[in-house]
Amino acid sequence: MPIGSGPVEAVLLRTVHDAADTSGIPPGPLPAITACLARAPGGCPTAAQLRDTPAEDTSGPWLPGALLHLIAELAP
Repeated sequence: MPIGSGPVEAVLLRTVHDAADTSGIPPGPLPAITACLARAPGGCPTAAQLRDTPAEDTSGPWLPGALLHLIAELAP
């Protein structure tokens, strides 16, 4: 888990103050996932931007089918 596990309070504290551990994420989707973890308001990509972001160094979709379907529903 990028933020870790444990009591809810500890996870929330790490979410606000610590960087996510992205060491286990493959290089292809890493830029998009890192963008989704942005803390600044408006710093995360929109559903449409995420849908249109190609994964580098991969063949085929890099997101699970159910998530691709949800993004397609939410993207304008």
